[in-house]
Amino acid sequence: SVKDLFQQALRTAFPACQEEAKIVPANPKFGDYQCNNAMGLFKALGTNSGYANPTAVAQAIANALPKNDLLSKVDVSPQGFITAKLDQAWLSNQVSEIVGKEIAYGDSAAIKRVVVDFSSPNIAKEMHVGHLRSSILGETLCRLLEFC
Repeated sequence: SVKDLFQQALRTAFPACQEEAKIVPANPKFGDYQCNNAMGLFKALGTNSGYANPTAVAQAIANALPKNDLLSKVDVSPQGFITAKLDQAWLSNQVSEIVGKEIAYGDSAAIKRVVVDFSSPNIAKEMHVGHLRSSILGETLCRLLEFC
């Protein structure tokens, strides 16, 4: 996985580092995933570690990434973020494997009974918006549960 690759890169570039790889979804303009460890690592190591800024730390992590088929592009931003783009061929292969397997879809055999208690307006009284709200919400919930 992407996290495993970055975890391995962290251990290779900084063997004393016990931090977990901080992987989050990236802005789609820049990539698919983003690693946010460099800034925190730079603060912890300081400038006497041989790294001038978070970008240098991020570059060390990116350079330590093992060869793989998962990532097609890895970029380091000036702020020290590492963005990674998934390889389209790898992604296509994964989707083909999932779709290629015969997956059976069907209704659940167990039918569960659900009771939804919602008000119905008293026809002997004058109607107002408050009566409609609970009726509409109740009916919506019933239809949703019937669908599921």
